[in-house]
Parts: sequence; structure tokens; C-alpha cells
Amino acid sequence: MSTKMKPTTKNFNVLPIFLGSLFCLFLAGLDAESDVYCLQTIKKLDQFNHLSSWDFKSNTEGDMCRFSGGECWNNVKVIGLSLSNKGLKGQFPSCVENFAWLQTLNLSHNELSGYILSDISTSQLTYLTSLDLSNNNFYGEIPKGIADLSGLITLRLDSNQLSGQIPQELGLLSQLIDFSVANNLLEGPVPVFVSNVNVSLSYANNSGLCGGALGSCDESLFGRTFWYSFIIGFVSSATSVLVSFMV
Repeated sequence: MSTKMKPTTKNFNVLPIFLGSLFCLFLAGLDAESDVYCLQTIKKLDQFNHLSSWDFKSNTEGDMCRFSGGECWNNVKVIGLSLSNKGLKGQFPSCVENFAWLQTLNLSHNELSGYILSDISTSQLTYLTSLDLSNNNFYGEIPKGIADLSGLITLRLDSNQLSGQIPQELGLLSQLIDFSVANNLLEGPVPVFVSNVNVSLSYANNSGLCGGALGSCDESLFGRTFWYSFIIGFVSSATSVLVSFMV
């Protein structure tokens, strides 16, 4: 009695898995190239050659992860950039939004200027926990999109030239602990935070801010209006008296 061999199905799904693996490797290669390109862009902002050790001759992600100020995961993905006081000068490096695994970004104590990335809400920085842009020359408004970085624990924007109001949406950052916008040109009501963030010194040297521990915005507005009107009235009266005396 003859028996028929049943066809084996063990390797039936090998081809899709193989093609999927190749596709993932292709995407990983694209990510590595994007990371290298962004680091090259940042190096161009270095006016004092502090980043001279950043050598892109081999152009591989392994070498990239050994750069000073950088931190990688598994020797492939950039997860941290600590470039405080590196003499960086120029615009905010918008390419950092392509660091999909970035957790910390510290560009403090440099000479960066211009607007902070306005469309940061649509970026890929979903794992970012620390953003420090303090002690630069950034101006304009604080982007509302920062509030979409829900994992933020540290947000430091102090000692810049930021103006306008603080986005109220920042108060919804439930993980936020370290926050400061001191020494700017901000005005209007401060956010109400849902986290246990200490704001005792966060608003220092912003004469236009009000609300919360800074006092009622209505009272602050009344005070500013009163003194403005008083000064205008005093100057007008003094000018009239002086003109009359001269006549």
C-alpha cells in the first residue's frame, strides 16, 4: 500500500518575512542617512570649532554615535544631543525633528536665534522628555505645538527674547517638573499646570505676565492702565503749565 507524502508548509511564509526584513533594513538605512545629514547641518552652526571631532568621512551610524555630545541606543539611533555652550550660531536646526528616537535635546548657552520650530507638533519627536533652549537669542512666540510633546519632563526656554503669551496648552503637560520662561518679553495670563511643577522662579523678569502666583490679571491690567494714564496726564499737564508760563 503506497502512501502519499503531504507537501510541507513550514517554509510557506518565508518569502514575505524575508521581504519585510529587507524593507525594514532599507528604512533603517534611510533613517541613518537622515541622522548623519542633520548632524552635518548642526556642525555648520559651530563657529569656534568645538565640534571638530565630528568626522563624517566614513559616514556610518556607528561612527556617528561616538561624536561628543551625542548619545545613541544600540549604536544606531540618536536618542540624545547635549550641545550646551558649543558656540552654535544660526537658526534653530529644524532637522532635529527627524530624530525619531530623540529623548533629550540641550542647545542651551549658545547664540542660536530666530523662531523656534513652529510646526514642532507635526514632527516625530514623540519620545522627547527634555527640551532645553535657554540662554540663546530666540524670539517670537512660544510654539503651541510644544504642548503636543506629552512626555516632556523638562522645558527650559528662559533667557531669550520670546514675546507674546505663553500657550495655555502647556499646562496640560502632565509629566512636566522642570519649567522656566524667565528673562523674556512675555505677557498675558500664565498657564494652569496639571502637574506638580514648581513655578516660583519660572516667570521672573517678564513684566507683562499675570495670573496664578503673580496676582490677578485684572488687577495687573488695572495697575498698568492706571500708571500709564497717570503718567500721560502728568506730562500733558506739566507741558500745558510750562507753555502758559513761557507765554
